Amino acid sequence: MLQPLSKASVKNKRVLVRVDYNLSYDSRAHKIGSAFRVSQTKKTIDYLIQKNPQYVLLLSHFGRPEAYSADQSLKLLLPIIRQTLKRKIAFLDYRQDISSLKNELKPGNIYLLDNLRFWPGENHNDAKFAKQLAKLGDIFINEAFSVSHRKTASISAITKYLPAYQGFHLQAEIAALDKFLRFQAKPFFVILGGAKIADKLGILNTLIPKADAVLLGGGPANTFIAQKGYPIGNSLQELLTPQGKKLLASKKIILPIDWKVLRQEKIIPVPLEDVEARDVIVDIGPRTATLYAQLISEAKRVFFNGPLGKSENLAEAALGTVKTLKAIPATCFALAGGGDTGSFIEKHKLENKFDYLSTAGGATLAYLSGESLPGLK
Repeated sequence: MLQPLSKASVKNKRVLVRVDYNLSYDSRAHKIGSAFRVSQTKKTIDYLIQKNPQYVLLLSHFGRPEAYSADQSLKLLLPIIRQTLKRKIAFLDYRQDISSLKNELKPGNIYLLDNLRFWPGENHNDAKFAKQLAKLGDIFINEAFSVSHRKTASISAITKYLPAYQGFHLQAEIAALDKFLRFQAKPFFVILGGAKIADKLGILNTLIPKADAVLLGGGPANTFIAQKGYPIGNSLQELLTPQGKKLLASKKIILPIDWKVLRQEKIIPVPLEDVEARDVIVDIGPRTATLYAQLISEAKRVFFNGPLGKSENLAEAALGTVKTLKAIPATCFALAGGGDTGSFIEKHKLENKFDYLSTAGGATLAYLSGESLPGLK
């Protein structure tokens, strides 16, 4: 386990901080969904600056590019990052030879490096790339719990070449999840929606035995419903792996019994069998929302990851998720995880329903299911 930040010697050191500023971004409107992930790193960055480092270099990814692309540059997010952290931050543009950065890093500054995923070595957990990053610093701080389940160069390999510590937010995430795991009251319900279907279905195998029921919406529900032979129109889905197909037989998985679909610019409720070829499923239906709310009203413990509908720009498509979450009892220990999840909760003013809002989705699922996270070693 990484050492806590309080044990790090920071004065006059070159400090590398792995953050997760992979924010939801609308390229047409040039707006982000939420700066929640940025705000959660402020305590660590403020602490570091007070300790007089030589400089602080922030490292993050943004999206899933396979090469340099201007529309996936962190430069797009720089204004909101500066505004949220209330700091002057210099930007370091992408260049193929990352070692050339040494000549640009000056004492007293905070820097943000462009999207780490522009370099192939990042996703491959490449030792050479990790060494190049490590040469830019004296100590490394992981403040990106949300990607600590990934074996990437800036999360895993880099810890072999620099003294590595946990940022304050990462510590808070672990403490909250440990508390959630210790609280064993039943019934325990998982509410699972959103996208990134493969990540979630893979972890469900270990999470299902611990839960009394898993209520599905969004991409995971579409995928399961399609496997059962129902039409899902032009909606998000993925092919199930053999492991995922085994989950279809689980009696703990609760699937929607109706939908809301977008049809000819109108959102309408339809039975499962009445989805047409051009329809897009945007939410669980009203009957499903009532069913889910009834189940959740009896919960003693809830984990929520991912809205149950496609609600980004469709206010009406959020109603199923909102109704379900409003049913969480005051006596319930409720935990929410995921970038889109946190944004949804903030937007609909449901913070009072949760004991803790995690910035992580897949990492939280992995931790709760007992997996060992590479970024914490």
